[in-house]
Amino acid sequence: MIPLLYEIEQRKLGYTLEAPKIALNKFYGEDTSEETEKLTISSSAYMDDTQWLVPSQNNLEKILEIADSFYKLNDIQVNKEKSELLVRYKQGRYRLKLKPHESVTLRHLF
Repeated sequence: MIPLLYEIEQRKLGYTLEAPKIALNKFYGEDTSEETEKLTISSSAYMDDTQWLVPSQNNLEKILEIADSFYKLNDIQVNKEKSELLVRYKQGRYRLKLKPHESVTLRHLF
């Protein structure tokens, strides 16, 4: 695993999915409603593209700090002009084009 993605995964900053646990080995009709499975996903990466999946602005800022530190340490150049921010609102999706070092205020995220 890539060290940066591993570090961020270990900190559990990503989006957590939770669903009722399905027990195939239990008797039919037995109540398992209190048992749940959790899965935290913080990133999706392919080649030189990375997507950060987070539940809050605070978690995104923490991930970006870790990533910037990693990039500096390893002398990696990142073209932040290509960055996009996709925010999920209850009524739809919005995509913003950002310039490097441009401040962003996110309201009513989730």
